[in-house]
Amino acid sequence: MNDQVLDRALAVLSSDPKDQDAWRKLFRALWPFVIAVVWRRLRDRTLAEDAAQEVFLRLVRTSPFPEISNAAQLRAYVWRVAINVSTDLLQRRRRLMRSDRALSDLHEPNLASDTPSEERIIFGEAVALTKDALGPEESELLLHFIQGRTIAETALALGQTYSNTAVQLHRLRRKLAKLLLLH
Repeated sequence: MNDQVLDRALAVLSSDPKDQDAWRKLFRALWPFVIAVVWRRLRDRTLAEDAAQEVFLRLVRTSPFPEISNAAQLRAYVWRVAINVSTDLLQRRRRLMRSDRALSDLHEPNLASDTPSEERIIFGEAVALTKDALGPEESELLLHFIQGRTIAETALALGQTYSNTAVQLHRLRRKLAKLLLLH
């Protein structure tokens, strides 16, 4: 039944992408599916509803109906859009949380180890000299290192791969060295 409704809506929207009745049918038929997909990724009701609305907005903007021939293809297309929207929201949320956390932590550094290494002490002093020159991601990476976390722990906390975090730390060390030589 649901596939028949989607197939009819697809046929109408292929020829007339502004048909309100076809959009209503498409929306009603796909809304539960979209909510289920974004809920599995986001695990937050408000975010899931926002994401589902964004999925339909993208569907309206792209109007891919002439290229889609049946309900299964439409569901696959909408599934991919829902995954992309969810990923975008999660990344945006992570970036905001990181920048907020990094800014608040930079004002009050908290060294995790009672006997910090010489390099961590130098990095801690570098914070005061360079905090205006570092971006939020660099500040957060520096904070993890100052707190004595390993590259693996930092990578896990940042949601990155080990090698990506190691490269970023290497680049941060070089940048700090250049900045400290200028002061």
